[in-house]
Amino acid sequence: MTRRRHAEFRRTGLGGPPKREEVGALRKPQAVTDRELEILKILWAKGRANVREVQEELGRNVGPVAYSTVQTLLNIMEEKKGLVRHVVEGRTFVYIPKKTPEGTLREMTKRFIDRVFDGALDRVMVALLDARAPSPEELARLRAVLDRAATSTQTPSGAHGEAAGETGGLASRPSREVTRSGSDPSSSSNPRACGD
Repeated sequence: MTRRRHAEFRRTGLGGPPKREEVGALRKPQAVTDRELEILKILWAKGRANVREVQEELGRNVGPVAYSTVQTLLNIMEEKKGLVRHVVEGRTFVYIPKKTPEGTLREMTKRFIDRVFDGALDRVMVALLDARAPSPEELARLRAVLDRAATSTQTPSGAHGEAAGETGGLASRPSREVTRSGSDPSSSSNPRACGD
């Protein structure tokens, strides 16, 4: 930063440029990379691990990885992304995951749905069913999840939020029926169209 900018900060009473940790806290959360996810899986399974243990486990799972690469990834995951923290045991840094697998999966899924499907859950379901036919057990679990979601949109009096004039929840979102081909389900002969 130039002297002129420092003088401007002093003159305006801002006290200087923002500190690195302040800037980092203002950034949007960054996506978890594939390699970072592999490291998180190791830490979730073990609970805690040092760089050497992570390196050895990565070697078994994905192939050889340099010690310095693992150390760099763990530093990024701690300092920039807030995914892990470390404690010092003797002369060794031991890394501990800061987020649960469920919380991380929820964040990654939400980011994916927002980025790829513009937040449209019906389009996500159609794409999933296009990619692979579900087993009967998976269909039963999906039905149970959808039933719970439908129940959670009801008000305490038993009326749906939309009928009661509420604006939040799933019931208030406009219904978008989409088939696998993207056409109107009434004109489709596809038995697995959304909404059937």
